[in-house]
Order: sequence, then structure tokens, then C-alpha cells
Amino acid sequence: MGLDVGEIGVGADLSLDLKMFAAKSVGRVRDSQASAMGDCIRKLEEEMGKIEVFRRELPLCIRLLADVIDVMKEEVEKKKGDRKVDEEDDAGDKSNWMSTAQLWTGNSGRDAADPESQKQDKGRISSEANSNGGGGGGGGAFVPFKAVGSGAPAFARPKQSLIRKENMAYDVRMPDLSLLSPPAADESCRQVVGFAQAAARAAAMAPSGPALSLKAQSQPAAQQQQQARKARRCWSPELHHKFVSALQQLGGPQVATPKQIRELMKVDGLTNDEVKSHLQKYRLHNRRPPSSTIVNQPIVLMGGLCYIPQEQSSSQSGSPEGPLHFSGSGIAGGSSAATVSCEEEDGRPPALAELFNTLHHFIPYLDDAAVVPDEYNFGSICLLYSLPVVLTLHDPYRFFTWTVTYGPINPLGSTTQQGILINGQFPGPRIDCVTNDNIIVNVFNNLDEPFLLTWNGIKQRKNSWQDGVLGTNCPIPPGANYTYKFQAKDQIGTFTYFPSVAMHRAGGGFGALNVYQRPAIPVPYPPPAGDFTLLVGDWYRAGHKQLKQTLDAGGALPPPDALLINGMPSAATFVGDQGKTYLFRVSNVGVKTSVNVRIQGHSLRLVEVEGTHPVQNVYDSLDVHVGQSVAFLVTLDKPAQDYAVVASARFGPAAAAAALTATGTLHYSSAVSRAPGPLPAPPPEGAEWSMNQARSFRWNLTASAARPNPQGSFHYGTITTSRTLVFANSAPVLAGQRRYAVNGVSFVVPDTPLKLVDNYNIANVIGWDSVPVRPDGSGPRSGTPVVRLNLHEFIEVVFQNTENEIQSWHLDGYDFWVVGYGNGQWTENQRTTYNLVDAQARHTVQVYPNGWSAILVSLDNQGMWNLRSANWDRQYLGQQLYMRVWTPEQSFSNEYSIPTNALLCGRAAGLGH
Repeated sequence: MGLDVGEIGVGADLSLDLKMFAAKSVGRVRDSQASAMGDCIRKLEEEMGKIEVFRRELPLCIRLLADVIDVMKEEVEKKKGDRKVDEEDDAGDKSNWMSTAQLWTGNSGRDAADPESQKQDKGRISSEANSNGGGGGGGGAFVPFKAVGSGAPAFARPKQSLIRKENMAYDVRMPDLSLLSPPAADESCRQVVGFAQAAARAAAMAPSGPALSLKAQSQPAAQQQQQARKARRCWSPELHHKFVSALQQLGGPQVATPKQIRELMKVDGLTNDEVKSHLQKYRLHNRRPPSSTIVNQPIVLMGGLCYIPQEQSSSQSGSPEGPLHFSGSGIAGGSSAATVSCEEEDGRPPALAELFNTLHHFIPYLDDAAVVPDEYNFGSICLLYSLPVVLTLHDPYRFFTWTVTYGPINPLGSTTQQGILINGQFPGPRIDCVTNDNIIVNVFNNLDEPFLLTWNGIKQRKNSWQDGVLGTNCPIPPGANYTYKFQAKDQIGTFTYFPSVAMHRAGGGFGALNVYQRPAIPVPYPPPAGDFTLLVGDWYRAGHKQLKQTLDAGGALPPPDALLINGMPSAATFVGDQGKTYLFRVSNVGVKTSVNVRIQGHSLRLVEVEGTHPVQNVYDSLDVHVGQSVAFLVTLDKPAQDYAVVASARFGPAAAAAALTATGTLHYSSAVSRAPGPLPAPPPEGAEWSMNQARSFRWNLTASAARPNPQGSFHYGTITTSRTLVFANSAPVLAGQRRYAVNGVSFVVPDTPLKLVDNYNIANVIGWDSVPVRPDGSGPRSGTPVVRLNLHEFIEVVFQNTENEIQSWHLDGYDFWVVGYGNGQWTENQRTTYNLVDAQARHTVQVYPNGWSAILVSLDNQGMWNLRSANWDRQYLGQQLYMRVWTPEQSFSNEYSIPTNALLCGRAAGLGH
């Protein structure tokens, strides 16, 4: 029987008679009892049913399995006539075959570079082929591949297949790879099943190219190879969980020893060597250099070498003047195409080990046999590094290792303070990435108290597990670490990260997170000559611990002592060339103070508001409230001088606002003097000017979004809302202490994150729907309110401010449309003033003193999401709640499951993942 190889996408020089191939495969089992062969046939049929859904992708495997089953059935029919059936013959356990599949085992210590070994191989190939003799394909068991380690050149084309029918010795050669299982009970069935599964994986990954090599060996040779090979343990999820639990008890992977881990795991038969191997892979999974590394280009793996045909690049999280640059279809700045040698480490080339590491975003842990669980809908994947395989990761990975410490800083100049540093930096390292990049950040907490980071504005699609607030994540204990794994899914723009525990935000630990567009997606403005990041915010002379003590004692925060730009009150400098245009990214990372930003003698063309593109209006200055981000273009079209970049406080007493001013410098590269005149004046005090500016922000309906469709293609104004929530902030006194509340309920952080409570159905923690949907005049009280909402609801939320202090509200996991601002009390009649055509989309909205703001939200992101005051003292003292967006249809298309590395605390401690 021939095979039309064109239909499976491999080279035309591959021509295999699979019927004879199958006969050779089952040759060894002809002496088995008919009952054993029958059981084996049933197991093979079960395997065939599993891969039937991949018929188009795995035609070679389907054909091979069918032929093997046919041949075995013929053998059973022959045996029924002249052999007795032994009912006690054990057909083996099919489920264990993968635990011994040696996809990455070396060849008994053979040196691949040894030319003498290559000569021996040539002689052995000929002698083994002759030793099989005639006989219609009977005799020894089929041995599909040799062990890894052949000295064949990396890019050499295998020799043309030779099929000698006179002795049925198939010398159809393939680069060395072992898919043998070691001897075990009823290995006749397991060998056939194991090879069929491995063939399925090979067929799924093999592109068109040189002839595949499938070489038959004699039975003695196969037995020698099996005896020389040591079986590896299959690390099941349960076994891995025990391993991780032992690591946590011992203080982490860097201090734990294999012997200590094995003793804590208490697993019969587990050896120190097996634990050591697993520990090495686990350390590799968590070990990354300080700068980010991108894995985003096709990797061609051949004969133990890896070939990178396109550009690779790496991104440093360096100065605010060093963004990613694009050229053509790739990211410029990387190395050119090159061929690099991949020395094996623990039986796997480092390039493939790195590839396995990147797959952990989807698969919690991979061992030597790379089997993806069925629930990920990937089927079973086999990576064969000795075959010419092209692997393309469409969404790149960027890896960061951050160490959080205390350290001396002096942002006020006169006094040294204890700040929170990340890798010794204040502000923290900047993350530059591209739409849909996967971000892996391993955070080591070297503080003396728990710590968390939240990613302000990153939507965490289907993944509130990575949101980094106390309602979704256990904080990282002192001396421990946690690895965040999230994706900048369908986002472009200016974002930030900051600490979310206690008042850490007032001590540092914040930084920029800039998401650039993919080359295929245009932004609605010409590429700037460069961009600058400005992290602006208020600063206190008192440390974060002292501020927390003040709040815990029932007091209010004192007025801030300064404003900072990139951690400095006056030294930030931004250098550009005359006549060029630059992008300024401004984020308010302060605790509670709104700011106004302006540049002396220059206009600001607004081009981005928190990840969306507005109509490009031109302003003299822009208000940026706590938690908000904007980006604007500035053209250096003035005389070559130095110009002031000014940030000043808004909505405070006039004297205090005048005192809180930070200045930087826009330096023309050819300037030798400072521009004359005073600093640019601030805008008028009061809310009216700022409210009118906010109303002028309108969504650009013709601009592209992060995906290839216009960002205004979702016509939010035509959708009927399913419910209206009106949330009013207040400042009640509870138990003699100042608190802040939403509709009279002051949020108290429980010891168990709400996401874990919901996941494990832990009772008596969450106050489901305990916050009124509108202010009802009831007395103030404490609670842990969670509003239950349905996935794909479309809701209206109104924020009512009854105080004289400006408010700033943020919703994790979403953008929303700010359809209206107003003064006084909101009523349903105010809906006639809504902008239902091109309202600005953003994630944080200001609410002016004694006023209201209205938003519309499409609840398309399942999870547990924090709705909070961005004024951090108010958030800390209870002005927040959570919204659970949920559907009874549980699916990975709606939400990811709990990560296997999720920290468990409170009443969830000790529960399994």
C-alpha cells in the first residue's frame, strides 16, 4: 500500500508502504496470546478515537494506526485456530507509556562530534539491515529511531530512502531520536501504542522538507538500547504540587536541596536524582536575566542546532528616552540572523528549554515528555529537536526579574528617606512591550512586610488572577517571590504599575508600562522622533509606614510636601532636536493630588488617553488626575533654547497649589541658553475649566485599535443598559475612627482574597450584593461587598461626589465610556446630556467636588474586579468594592483557571490549585 505524501505536507521523496511498516511494528508480538493482542487492539482503537478529531493534521498517524490494527486483527484470526487463549495474560497499562517516553535522552554517552562513532554507525546500519533477513517482515520488534546523539551534520539532508524488498530491511533513515519505552509488563502492547502516539506528535510538528528516516533495527539491538536507558519519572500535577509545597516550606528553589525536598514529599520510590532533575527545570523556569528577553521569531531546530532566520531583539527597561523602535515587520535593534550552537543542558538544548519556559503561560509545568493537557485543546505536542521543525511563537514573551528592597532616596534634596526600590531603582524599571506580548515578571520581596504590584490599566483579559490587588491575590510574604504572567492583550498605550498593599504607593515601587503598536496596526499620527515618559505625582516627607500609622489612628493625611517628575522635583531633562516632534507620556502616580502639565511656549496635541485614541485637539495644558495617563505630541518648532516643563497641583488651597510645583527641562540639542520669561501660568482654579476640558476629550472613531478594526466600531450608544448602579462616596466615622465608604459601606480587606474565596466556595467571607445599588440613607457600616454581575451585561455606573474633595475612580479589567460630567445631584434626566456618539474611553475617571460622572461599561471580561478610589488614602480606608463578572458556562474561552503558582493564604492556605 502506498501513501500519497502530498496530502500530509511532507516532501515528495517520502514514500512508505505503511502496511509493511505496520507488519514490522507488530512482528514481535506474534508470539503473544490472542487475548493480549485483542486487548492491545482495543487500546489502539481507543487511541485512534482520541486523535480522530485531528485527522487533517495527523493523516500519517491515522493511516499508521489503522494499518497496525488491521495487521494485528489478522494475527488474532490466525491464532484462534491453533492456539489456546490465556485469560490471565496481562495486556499492560497503556496509561503509563508516556511516563517512559525518552524524547530527550542522550545516546549512552556517545559523543555526537566523534567521527569514529559515525563510521561505526555506517557499518552497523548495513550489518543490522542484513541481519534481519527475509521472512515477510517478521522477526524482531520494530525500533523506530536510534537514540539521540548522532553525529550527523546539523543541516545535512538525509540520504534517499532505500527499500530492499528481498529482505524487508527498511533503510529509510532519520536523524537520531529515541521513542523507546524501557522493558515492562506486556511491553508488546505498550511499544505499539507508544510509537503510535509519538508518530502522531511527529506528524503534527513536521513541515515539508527532507525525507523522514524510519530505520529498522534487530531485536538484540533494541534490547541493548532499552537496557542502557534509564526510565524517567512522569511528574504528574499532584506530584508537582507536592514538590512546590516542599519548596515553599524550605524557603524557595534557591536554598532547597534535592534530599530535603524528597524527605518532605514522602513519595515512595522517588530518588534524589529525580528530584534534582526536576529542581533544575524548575529553577530554569524562574531564572531570567535582569533585562527582558523576547522570544518572538521562528526557531528552526535541526540536528541539535537552532537556527534563527529572522531578527531577534531584547529590550532593556532603561531610561525614559529609550523606547522600542520598529523597522519593517520586526523590531529593530536586535542581532541579525545567525546560526548558534545549542549545547545540551539536562538532555535538552537550551533553546528548546527556553521554548518550554515560554509555554508556561498556557501550561503550568512541562517535563521531558511535553504532553499538553487536553483541556487546553492543543492535543498532544511532541517537540523533536533532531527533526527539521519550525516553531513560531506569534505572541512574544518578555521576562523580568525584579527584587524589591528598601533603599535611601532623596527626592526632596535636603533629606534622605527610605524608599521602596525595584532592582535598586526609583522610580522602578520601565517595561516597554508590544501589543499582545506576554509579560513574565518574577518579583522577589525583600521588604519586611507583604508586598504586591498591580498593573494599572492592563485589562488582564480572562485573568483577574494576575490583577495584583488584595481582593484577587495573596501578598508576597517577606523573603518570598511570585511570578506574574499576563498579556497586554489588544492594548496600545501608556500604563503604569505600583504597589497595592497598605501605603506602599507613597514610598515608591511604581513605574511605567508602555505598550507599543504592532507594525501592522497604524496609529493616527506620524511616528514621533522619540518619546519621553513622565511619572508625575505628589510626595510626602513622612515615610509610607508613618502615613499608614496616621490613617490607622483615625487621622487624615497631611498636605503633600512636593510634586515629583520621574522621582525629582526639578532635575528631569528631555532632549530633542529642533524641528522634530516627540511623544510625551504623562501618568499621575501620586497618592491623592491632581496635577496640571504644560510646557513653556509649546502646544500639546493630545493623541492618547489611557490606551485609546482621542480626537487630536490642541491644548496649552492638560489636567491629569490620580491614576490617569495621557500622551501628547510636542513639536520643537521654537528657537533652540531650554524650556520649562511644569507640573502643578490642582484643586487645593491657592497657597498650597502654588507651592506644589515640579519643573523639568525640554532641552533643544543645540541650545546654549534658557528661554526668557516666567514659568507658564496654571489654568484657572475651580472645577469648571477642568470639566470643560474633560468634555472636549472625544473618541476618534476612525482610528485603528490594537486589533485590525476601528476603535469606534463598537456603537455603545445604541445598546440598552441592563442595570444602573449609583455609587456615592462618603467619609463616615466608624468606631471612633475616620473611614471612607461607598453607599455607606466601608470595605474591610479580609484575610483571604475574594477571588480565592469564590474559587473554593469558602463561606462567611463575602457580603454578596451587600452594597446598595443606590444611596439609601442607611447608616455607615463595615463590610466586604461584592456586586454580582453577568458576563456580557451592559451597565451604567454613576459616581456621585457629595464632598468638597475631587474624587478619582478606577475599574480594573476594563475601559469604559465617560458619557457625562455634571454638578450637583445626578438624576435620570441627566441622561439627555450624555455623549452617546464619541465619548472618551478610559479606565479612570475624575468626579469633581459636589458633582457626578457617568460611565457605560460592557462587561466582557470575566473575573473578580476591583472598583476603587484612586486616591490611595481613601482606598486604604474603605472606599472600594469588587464586581464579580461571571457566567455559569465555565470555559477557558471565558476565564483561565487558578495558576499553579498562585499564593494561598488565609482560609485558602493548604488547599490545592
